[in-house]
Amino acid sequence: MRRCSGRAGARAADLVEDVDAVELTAHLARPAPGPGAWVRVDQRTVWCDADVAIDDVELRAEDGALVARGRQTRRLVGP
Repeated sequence: MRRCSGRAGARAADLVEDVDAVELTAHLARPAPGPGAWVRVDQRTVWCDADVAIDDVELRAEDGALVARGRQTRRLVGP
């Protein structure tokens, strides 16, 4: 079963059989925080169809400052 919007309690492995990255882009906004510092990661699927999904991700330091932003286009391969 291929789905873009997951159902409650579903694991990613239950929704697609395999994922192939087609393109991955990352932009660093500042140096990474030091060892032991926390980084918040927000990742979301912003678009998808039966074969392709696009995910955006942001990494933010403990003070909320943007550390990095990325986008991945991935091919969904399922049963």
